[in-house]
Amino acid sequence: ESWAAMNRRSRDNSRTPMQWNDSENAGFSAAEKTWLRVNPNYVSLNAESESPDPYSVLNYYRKLTALRKDKDYKEAVVYGLFAPLSDTTDEIIAYQRLLPDGKGLTIAINNSDRLIAFKLPAAFEKRVLGNYEDFPEKKASGNYLLRPYEALVTTNY
Repeated sequence: ESWAAMNRRSRDNSRTPMQWNDSENAGFSAAEKTWLRVNPNYVSLNAESESPDPYSVLNYYRKLTALRKDKDYKEAVVYGLFAPLSDTTDEIIAYQRLLPDGKGLTIAINNSDRLIAFKLPAAFEKRVLGNYEDFPEKKASGNYLLRPYEALVTTNY
């Protein structure tokens, strides 16, 4: 009973060893058996196979974390005031990181599997980063159509 209760509350259920490559135990360990089970998808989803793909999740996260060191965006990312946008819904998470002079970043994320109309704040229409290759379509209404699971970072400078 105690073991079952611990398993329900443990974070280990959502963790797996880092999938470095397609070798045994995903290249995580030379041990015969790892403490946490390796996800069986390690053969196709691993750091080594995603590294050369400029549009992989791995490389998107590399670009995202690089914003913290980018000379143009570091101040906003690290020190910018967090300001949630009122257009946030169950499907859209949107907020800004703003500096005292009004410069900053807008982050908009579509958490749905369908197109969602979203209005970027005025002057925040310069794309910095996104998980799609291009900018979302802008409608005559001024709304952008965020694509399924699209994450977009824009700036006003």
